[in-house]
Amino acid sequence: MIPYTPISLDVLKASAFLFYHLSGYDVAYSEAMKYQPLNPALVPHGKIVLRFLRRWGCRSLALKNETQQIRSLSEWYLENQTTLRGLPDIFGVRREHFLLIEDLFNDLGARPVSKKGKGIRMGAIAASKTLLLLKGDLFAPWDKKIIAHMEIARDGKGYTEYLQRIRDHLIVLRKECRDRGTSIKTIMAKMNRSSYALPKLIDEYYYLQATRKVDAGQLIQLLSS
Repeated sequence: MIPYTPISLDVLKASAFLFYHLSGYDVAYSEAMKYQPLNPALVPHGKIVLRFLRRWGCRSLALKNETQQIRSLSEWYLENQTTLRGLPDIFGVRREHFLLIEDLFNDLGARPVSKKGKGIRMGAIAASKTLLLLKGDLFAPWDKKIIAHMEIARDGKGYTEYLQRIRDHLIVLRKECRDRGTSIKTIMAKMNRSSYALPKLIDEYYYLQATRKVDAGQLIQLLSS
């Protein structure tokens, strides 16, 4: 894991603005969020999740194998929904929760998404993006470049380390907001981002940095110099 470097509130606002205008991913996410709460055990909801994942670059989820993918999502959710519902938000998560998350993540990532015998699994990227839709106040997405940038493993253990780093950032940001007499959600609402989960905002910062090679912190420094 790379060393911790705090993200200021101004940098968070800049990264949220840049992500919205540069990525094009927010449209697909906003559309999927209209159907909350999602229940992947239901076929229509499974289709919504899969459509979102494909639009967010999960190329292994071929449309021709959608029946298998819906079955895998449904089975995983039915087996794990009690655990999933019992998890707190990102501020309340503790060590015992991270152990549960690691198992949930690895289980989902190992589910087959192609016809029998092909050996194609959901994988770590699609698993993170699925969890984002199911519980956005705790989970965040990641991609290959973020994983490489953070120097973490592409599995449940690496994912929980990523969530711990996100939690650390949000705790510091929450304090900065309180010192300013405001909150992160209030600030995001001013940018028409009030419905977006907080962990995703930290992911957006890392997405810009690792995947798009855009450093919001350097932009703030340039504008303030």
